[in-house]
Amino acid sequence: MIHLGEINIRDQDSVIEIRKKIHELARSLELNHVDATRLATFSSEITQSLLLEGNRPKVELNLDSEASAIKLVLTFYGIASFAKEDLYRPFFDRLDGHFTDDTPCKVVTIKTVPLTMESLSERFINIERQRISKKSRTELVEALRIKNQELEEYNARLEEMVTERTARLYDANQKMKDDLQAGANYVQSLIPPPMADSIKIDWRYIPSADLGGDIFDYFWIDNNFLIVYLLDVTGHGLDSALMSVSVLNVIRSTALPDTDFREPDQVLYALNNAFQTDKFGNKLFTIWYGVYDKSQSLLRWAGAGHPDALLYRNNSKKAQALASTGPLIGVMSDSEYSCLETEIKPKTSLYLYSDGVHEIKLQDNSRWEYESFLNFFSEKRKANQNVMDTLIDHVRELHGQSVMEDDFSIVEITF
Repeated sequence: MIHLGEINIRDQDSVIEIRKKIHELARSLELNHVDATRLATFSSEITQSLLLEGNRPKVELNLDSEASAIKLVLTFYGIASFAKEDLYRPFFDRLDGHFTDDTPCKVVTIKTVPLTMESLSERFINIERQRISKKSRTELVEALRIKNQELEEYNARLEEMVTERTARLYDANQKMKDDLQAGANYVQSLIPPPMADSIKIDWRYIPSADLGGDIFDYFWIDNNFLIVYLLDVTGHGLDSALMSVSVLNVIRSTALPDTDFREPDQVLYALNNAFQTDKFGNKLFTIWYGVYDKSQSLLRWAGAGHPDALLYRNNSKKAQALASTGPLIGVMSDSEYSCLETEIKPKTSLYLYSDGVHEIKLQDNSRWEYESFLNFFSEKRKANQNVMDTLIDHVRELHGQSVMEDDFSIVEITF
């Protein structure tokens, strides 16, 4: 008996993993496509039963060689019963279920496959063992890959661009400046123009010398719901900027499965699982994501490590902070996010911004305090219709230079 390996059944990913690996093994053993598919289907269905009933379930894969054939032996441990046994019995040379009244036992299936010169070679056995022992991806990343292959290919191209261009940054300072400027122009080209409708939206975006990861977007998902968000990827450089572009494309194309983009907490939950830091160059990002319901004059939002949005009602000088209560995107999978809401009345203004707006390095190397920023902004907003431009002039004066250390991004929504 030649042992190829075993697969522990932990979750729904195991069903997909076993179906794929057994189908690949059967085809490698030159079983025809129809029989390989039936074998894989049977294995995934019995694995599903294991997942629901089993106690420490697993599947063991072996080869048993004879004079003129090879028998593929699949042993499923930890199953209490199997309803489709009679349906699959004719397909196998042998199908035995070993059950007891109080202890889940096993199902053994044996299928004869063609004997070839290659199928028992050391090279063949090693390849199949490596394939069986290979770990599967997380369920969400796998689902994204299957359901949106075009998006994955696009992200792969972005990652290649990041690797290639980041390497070139270290080779020539002038080339670095050119590429950073091109990146800033590209990011800015993706931002929609100001909106002058029943809801007015204006913005200011000033990239830093090192090009950060700020980006924002807004669009009507239908005639009633307006999406508006701003995100900031950690670090600087093209890799941060291109990751922000990747996230923008995911949201703009509403390409997260099983996600209602009118529900802010669902969106942040799905983004967090899709953009785990270990799969995206150890990058994290903050985001404030809001949905305006025009029919109910209601704003619902959720935040992930991002600065609180500021809401000013009826030209009030005092801002209402719309808190960003959730953790950064990418830190830990399955993190939960809270959805909050507030009523929106006419003459209300909402401001989204990145930390580059208020975390300003002063000329004496100290930092501009957040409370000082908030007081300045509230006072100038009350007195000046061009508050965003006034803020830009002020932080440049505080910093002593026209180019900031971080991207300066702010969005103004007037209801």
